[in-house]
Amino acid sequence: MTFTAIEREEYKHYTTDAESHYFASSAAGWGADASLAKAIQKSKDGLKGPKEILVYFVPVGVKASCKIQNYAPQVEGAVFIGRVTA
Repeated sequence: MTFTAIEREEYKHYTTDAESHYFASSAAGWGADASLAKAIQKSKDGLKGPKEILVYFVPVGVKASCKIQNYAPQVEGAVFIGRVTA
């Protein structure tokens, strides 16, 4: 698995709590979780071969209803934090 921006120091301040989560999406699916690793794993389920996964920090709880457009959460304050090649 290759990480890009996610490993950069400036993104380490994105921590989750009951009011935020990570959202990871790929052509095969998506995952949302307070754990970055779990969100990525959920989006990878069913992927065959190397695929790109887009990862976002979302400032609302994981159970909140969010509209998704072009693989991205449409929530005020959502931040794209990087791509993962899995």
